[in-house]
Amino acid sequence: MSSRRVLWLALRPSWALAGIALAGFGFALVFLALGTEAVRSFPPHNRGSALGVNTAFVDLSLGISGPTAGVIVSEWGYSPIFLFAAVLAASGVTLSFLLYRKHSRYPAIGEESLRSPRHNTASGAFTFPRKIVKAGSYF
Repeated sequence: MSSRRVLWLALRPSWALAGIALAGFGFALVFLALGTEAVRSFPPHNRGSALGVNTAFVDLSLGISGPTAGVIVSEWGYSPIFLFAAVLAASGVTLSFLLYRKHSRYPAIGEESLRSPRHNTASGAFTFPRKIVKAGSYF
């Protein structure tokens, strides 16, 4: 988001290069982090497919953004592209935050949580933190 602001307000090529470097660094981190989150919510045997779908949608978004930027340039010039990108980046941060809150309440598949019991198939008991309750008994 701040890299788009730097590009939008850049008066010299050196500031534009700094904005581009900041954008590339941020994109690399976000791409990996969101890919990890997307894959984490699938069972282990489907994680490869989930990563492929995530990458395909990132590629699709990059393919759509070029023509959209071209329309903005042809109508209003170069400067508004970076404001538009900053607004989209802010909406992406908001969406990521909402997804983070959703997944922090409900653990991903395959992860252990202190809020949910873990079934121990060897003994037939449900294991809670610091407590073991035999199957069929009441708390």
